[in-house]
Amino acid sequence: MTEHEKKFLKWKEDTRRTALENEVERLKEENQKKSESFKKLKISFITAGILIIASYAIIFFFLGNKEMEGKQTSPASEARQTKNTTVSRKEKTSSPQTSTGQIKIIAPVRDTILLKIPSDGILFSVQIGAYLGKDLNEFNKNMLSLHQHSSSGINQFTLGIFPEYEQAKRFRKEVLTLGLKDAYIIAIKNGKRLNVEEALNQKQ
Repeated sequence: MTEHEKKFLKWKEDTRRTALENEVERLKEENQKKSESFKKLKISFITAGILIIASYAIIFFFLGNKEMEGKQTSPASEARQTKNTTVSRKEKTSSPQTSTGQIKIIAPVRDTILLKIPSDGILFSVQIGAYLGKDLNEFNKNMLSLHQHSSSGINQFTLGIFPEYEQAKRFRKEVLTLGLKDAYIIAIKNGKRLNVEEALNQKQ
């Protein structure tokens, strides 16, 4: 084999090796980009899911609170309600009606959610997850019913605040149907975590 042929073979091997190295680097970069895109997509899905569940929790909590207010209606308030009904009937006879014979009533909008804290100070909530490195503190003002508790670097997220265990139990059942299989009920007393069994015993 001549010297020229040896140089040609060496050049050919070097060229092939360089091409393979370049292809490996290209595949690495492409794989890294796909991995980053997948992470961003995953975070977007998790954030969207949490916000949807938070909205659902607000509705569920508001309806549950309305039920409690209805049960705690006093005789005096019932008397006032009867009086108001009588006045409304009088107004109905003198007020102009629509073409369908109904009166349009515009109810005042309430921009705050009222919660009566029990005398024992015990509340229940549903924890939907605990994550390392996932911190939604910047959305704190938007998390009306979604709460973040930090402990030993782990951020725990809970949904809803319920004065009754059965309410929290029904809400957890709904959360499970949304795909959050790790959701479970926690108890809180005066702002501190409490064992659920101990909380139920104190409520009896």
